[in-house]
Amino acid sequence: MYSKLEKKQFWKPSVDDIQNEGCDEDELELLCDYFEHCMREMACTKCRKGFYDLSDFETAVERELGGFKLTMEKYPHAGVEQWIGIFEAEGKKLRLFGMLDPNG
Repeated sequence: MYSKLEKKQFWKPSVDDIQNEGCDEDELELLCDYFEHCMREMACTKCRKGFYDLSDFETAVERELGGFKLTMEKYPHAGVEQWIGIFEAEGKKLRLFGMLDPNG
C-alpha cells in the first residue's frame, strides 16, 4: 500500500493567492498547472525546498515556458503545510501560494 508521504500525490492542490508581475493570462494558467504538479511531487518527499528549471519539462518547452525557473518551498502554518512557488524568467515573476487538501 502507499506510505503517508506517497498518499499526498493524490491530494487536491489549490492556489490560494497569486502575485503576478509581467506574465500574460496563458502563461499564468500554465504556470499554475506546473505549480500544482510540483507541489504534489514534492509533497511525497521530505524536502522543504526545491528548484526546478522548466526547460527540463518537455511540455513546458513546447509551450514556450522553458525560460522559467521555479523555486518551491513548503512550510508549516497552523498545523497545515502551505506552499510558495516563485517562477522567474527574464522580466517576469509569478508568486503562487497554495496548499494540498487531503479530502479533495
